[in-house]
Amino acid sequence: MKEIYFDTDVYSHIHNRNGGVTNADVARLVAAIKADKIRILASTQVIEETISAILSSPNEAIGCNLLITQRIDRILARGAEGGIESAD
Repeated sequence: MKEIYFDTDVYSHIHNRNGGVTNADVARLVAAIKADKIRILASTQVIEETISAILSSPNEAIGCNLLITQRIDRILARGAEGGIESAD
């Protein structure tokens, strides 16, 4: 299984179907997740950035947060030493 990390721009492209992302692309992504071919990881930074966008762009921020919470497998957090670690 391949692990994939998306930054906030990717979630925005998926939600808005822009940046070259199509409905067919999203369907393939969902199918790959369901088939356990890929695992989506998210960081606390991505979640914080998306939540902070609620005031300026509420529909997009809520849509992206739904994508994150429905599709991620594990949340990554920045550790005390500055490295990335699992927040499980």
